[in-house]
Amino acid sequence: MPDTLQTEIDDLRESVLFVRDITGGPTPVHLCNVIGNLAELVAVLAERLPAEAETASSSTQNVLSRIARERHRQVAQEGYTIEHDDEHDKGELAIAAACYAVYDKKARQPTWPWPCYDGEDPCNKPELRRLEISGALIVAEIERLLRKEQKEANANPVL
Repeated sequence: MPDTLQTEIDDLRESVLFVRDITGGPTPVHLCNVIGNLAELVAVLAERLPAEAETASSSTQNVLSRIARERHRQVAQEGYTIEHDDEHDKGELAIAAACYAVYDKKARQPTWPWPCYDGEDPCNKPELRRLEISGALIVAEIERLLRKEQKEANANPVL
């Protein structure tokens, strides 16, 4: 991020903190000014970053697409639905993701969280494929944690 842009962001943050400190909270007028400044900042960002973001975003989108396809395959072909994922509430999805991500036949591995089928090593796949699977398992674990958090929030509403 360009230094001038970071300076603008820092100035906005300091402004909000200053008003909060002297008034006990931002005033409606100040909030409107901050929102206006943020809108201007977003416009500046939109003008400055497209070329850089397009290159990075294209590569990132390709990677995220591969992970999304794997996650879809896990659900559609393997039957690993959200209900199934929710049963693994001891970190098994994250542990499996770690196993796939760091697999090396010669190195000590994290402990695989489930029994292996037919003695097959589930991680014995090409590195790129293992990382796609690992990413999809991380997505599944994050989704599971978000569902759990939402369920807890719904069960304990703040009055």
